[in-house]
Amino acid sequence: MPKLLAAVRETSDDPAALANVLLVLHMKVTSEEEAIEALRDGNSLPGFSGLSAEVAAKAKEGVPSLCAFLADRKDHPEATMWAMDALASSTEGSESSAAEAVAAGLPGLLSEALRSHRWTEDVVEAAIRLATSLAPFAAADLTEADLPAALLDAMRASDASYQIQSTGVRALLAVTAHHVPALKASLDAGASQVVRAALDTNPEDGQLQWRGMNLLDALKPGQGDEVRERSLRRSYSSFLRRKDSKARLGGSFVERKPVVPGASEAALAEVDEMAEVVEDDDEDEDQE
Repeated sequence: MPKLLAAVRETSDDPAALANVLLVLHMKVTSEEEAIEALRDGNSLPGFSGLSAEVAAKAKEGVPSLCAFLADRKDHPEATMWAMDALASSTEGSESSAAEAVAAGLPGLLSEALRSHRWTEDVVEAAIRLATSLAPFAAADLTEADLPAALLDAMRASDASYQIQSTGVRALLAVTAHHVPALKASLDAGASQVVRAALDTNPEDGQLQWRGMNLLDALKPGQGDEVRERSLRRSYSSFLRRKDSKARLGGSFVERKPVVPGASEAALAEVDEMAEVVEDDDEDEDQE
């Protein structure tokens, strides 16, 4: 118990990590009262008003109880965040738990939470985690609940948040995978523009770029090619801007600087030298 309480304090600035530690902590106690007492004794939950303890108690009862708690407290941002985070942990990789969640009306509650709290980033992040957990088992139910449009609206509301943009693209890709109606719903809701904006804003995240390009291609075949070409041009430009690039020294990136004498010749000589090495290697292989 002391180690868990210490972990709570260490993760107090990270809501997602804090939620996971608290769920483990609560599973170590036998009742809601003991959970609240342990947290109070550790003085480690300023501002949360025992909500995490309530959610942990509901988690012990099962997914339907968590969904009922979410429905009852859906207007409360913190309660909504804790409940959805617990549901994400409960349904991840579990088809049976996802089925229970769908039966309890979770897809509709999730879409409603995204719309009602789209300006509260912690809630949106928890909702995105939950959507990603449910997607492999409930893409049709999420689409019927209009989740793609709700998710895209939340991404537009936090267009400067790297976390929401990157995880949002991941969730959208998970929901639309192997489900044509979800693709159509996303396309109609303006997914292409939102995804392109996310890629343009975060060009250095290779994983986000890969997911986004695949999603764009799924939404409209060939749509990702333009993004790929733009990414290649960016990478090529970055290479040329290297201070030790001989091509840069004699190229267009030095329009405002004096051209180094013989820079172009040096670049050509470097290419010729590389070609000779390749030819020598080929000849050696032929002789063998």
